[in-house]
Amino acid sequence: MPLYIGLLTANLRGRASRSFGTAIQLGIGNCANFVSSNIFITQQAPRYPVGFGVGLGITALGFPLMVLVMFLFTSHNKKVARKEAELEPGEALDEQIDYRYVF
Repeated sequence: MPLYIGLLTANLRGRASRSFGTAIQLGIGNCANFVSSNIFITQQAPRYPVGFGVGLGITALGFPLMVLVMFLFTSHNKKVARKEAELEPGEALDEQIDYRYVF
């Protein structure tokens, strides 16, 4: 979770966007309590196959999503680099549209 918060705050511009984005991410992240209270069934103790299976499934889903995000960030950064190379001296890019993402 700290890595995802760091990735989000590094890629949002402005204080308002950072605070709103972090609040949304933490709010949704804290909803895991509702999920875990329903998937860790007390009759399945001490192994909890459903609970750990769902946790493993969510973790397995997170890896390809992060690879996709890295691909999208890289392709966007390459487009910005191409735009910068085409600029004439004294010309500047729009900071809101042509923002380089960090990962």
